[in-house]
Amino acid sequence: MQRLSGHPTWKLFIGDVSEEIIKGVNEPPRYCYLNDRACYDIWASGKYSHSGKRAFWPFDFNHQGHIKQGRPNRGRSAYQDDSCTTFWKAPMRGKLGDYIFTGESIIEEYVPLRPVKPSIEEQKIRHDMAEIEARGGDPLSVLKSLANTNKGSKAASTNNDPNHPGLASSGFKLSTPIPDSSRPLHRSIASATVADEMDELPEDIIPRAVPMSSKPRPGLDDEIPMQISRNRGVRSRYVSHGLPLLLSVHSLLSQCCLIYSTHPGQACRGSHPLALVIIMPL
Repeated sequence: MQRLSGHPTWKLFIGDVSEEIIKGVNEPPRYCYLNDRACYDIWASGKYSHSGKRAFWPFDFNHQGHIKQGRPNRGRSAYQDDSCTTFWKAPMRGKLGDYIFTGESIIEEYVPLRPVKPSIEEQKIRHDMAEIEARGGDPLSVLKSLANTNKGSKAASTNNDPNHPGLASSGFKLSTPIPDSSRPLHRSIASATVADEMDELPEDIIPRAVPMSSKPRPGLDDEIPMQISRNRGVRSRYVSHGLPLLLSVHSLLSQCCLIYSTHPGQACRGSHPLALVIIMPL
């Protein structure tokens, strides 16, 4: 018995399996390939459970303890006697035939199939290497230097972009500069947006701006009970009394008004800067 370097609990057993290998210091190695002779000895001994064979030799046995379908023949052959003429056989689950422990691999060596005609890139590389060799240079060193030069020029062109200082390694550019999302929306921008929306209103419904305080006006909430419908991103003083400045735009209609929050954090939440708030008696 020899220990495999790199893993203190893996052992390499040389020779036939003469007796049962129990768990402990003589525990068999896991996830290893068995040759045909060892595979037959383990299967024919009947001393290992299905779970044990599956745990120790998953490349040779399935979860039911049968010889795994598609297992290639490998290693030593399992002969029935010393004449070396007849091989041992074992049944396989789901197949009518038996598995023969011939020991010789029935799978040919894998050779990748390459296309007959070289690609355009290969033709270009061969042409460049032929030109470099004709001039007496080393093709590999020249191609490596060209690749490093192209990589450096690409990185330099990206780093020189003033709009995208953080996209030097991404390999792409945007058509517009990135806004600074850390700064809140300026109040003048919100006012301009409100003005643009108000220009589209009909002339007979021109609202007037009335400043509102954070405290409820006396008598307004006591006279008529109110039910408020609010859009996403817009909050009125009837919902939260702690908001700062609110711009209330009252139209000529007695039962509706336009309420817009000029709070910098609330101005950019909703999809529309204006929200129609319906106020109706209950």
